[in-house]
Amino acid sequence: MTSRFCKAPFAHLYSHPGGEDRICCAWTTKETTSDTPEKRWNNNLRKRVRQQFISGQEPEECVRCWNQESTNKKSVRMSINQRLSHIDIDYSIDKGNQFNSPLDIDFRASNLCNLSCRMCRPDNSSQLDKELEKNPKLSRWWEPFNQINNLSDQSIDFMFDNVQGAVSFLGGEPTIMPEVKYALQKLIDQNKTNITIRTHTNGTNLNFSKGEFLDLLEKFSDVYLNVSIDGTDKTVEYIRHPVKFENLKLAIEKYNNIFNLGLSYCLQAYNIHNLYKFLEFAKPYKAFIQKLEKPYMLDYRVLPIEYRKKHFSKALDFFYRSSLDNDQRKQLEHYYYDSNVNPGIHRLGEMTKNLDESRNQHIRDYLPELWEVLEPFYK
Repeated sequence: MTSRFCKAPFAHLYSHPGGEDRICCAWTTKETTSDTPEKRWNNNLRKRVRQQFISGQEPEECVRCWNQESTNKKSVRMSINQRLSHIDIDYSIDKGNQFNSPLDIDFRASNLCNLSCRMCRPDNSSQLDKELEKNPKLSRWWEPFNQINNLSDQSIDFMFDNVQGAVSFLGGEPTIMPEVKYALQKLIDQNKTNITIRTHTNGTNLNFSKGEFLDLLEKFSDVYLNVSIDGTDKTVEYIRHPVKFENLKLAIEKYNNIFNLGLSYCLQAYNIHNLYKFLEFAKPYKAFIQKLEKPYMLDYRVLPIEYRKKHFSKALDFFYRSSLDNDQRKQLEHYYYDSNVNPGIHRLGEMTKNLDESRNQHIRDYLPELWEVLEPFYK
């Protein structure tokens, strides 16, 4: 086996409610299927990719990982291999492994969510799906979500019967999904509370009521909570409608004392002015900054260079004065010196106005810095 061998097609399962048949989240093609996870596990796609890796070939759909690794970044392939490194896998083209079932899972049960984040899509938020149904104007920006895969208890049993690596729960908002609670209880009943649990959450629905999500999660010894928070104060309240920042702050403080907690900041046109304040807030925690890729009109590069430099320089000053992650500082320096200006600011203005009208909001009341730039395009 080559040094770029990947264990994902043999031991990892990516589950998406829209029926995306992908080897993992980094897989570049998105064919859809109504097949159950049991049927997909040994379908033609997986057999083809397993054969390729056993033969020393590198599937072209893995290009995201190859690109990351070429710049010395940790790829999804490397992460999956690491999570499965303690398992002696008998690699099989026909069955994947000796258990004929997944050992590591990316679990996205549905689009059920309680927030309507501006950079999100209906396939990841049931609230956006409802908003789109009520307001046809928003069809310019989104398409209605068609849930193809409704997971049965039988399918979840198949997915979790032999899990030994890690389980990642994503959404939607996994903390309110009945399928996630069912899966956690199954792992507890199987005495598998030592496996790694990663939960990506908006942080608004965790509670300590008997039998609820946190009550189940506390039974596991290795839990990581990734709380998505794209700003502070009015910035996050505007982006992640209808979140309240003060409530989120209290929740983060509470969860940090119980689990391994990190904060995720999705860098976009709506929040680069707030990056400095976020870094100040996030200093006691592990914070990760990632750049939004889609929708393109929310890419920070649609904004004027002077505006970007002004706000990135404040954030860089904070990095220079703090002992924060050096790689993130280098990435932020790249953003600062990036001279590309993407087309799309007019569409950002139009989308912002459409959403403001739908939610009875106005950007000037939340993001006055950005309003000064966006006003000519707010049509």
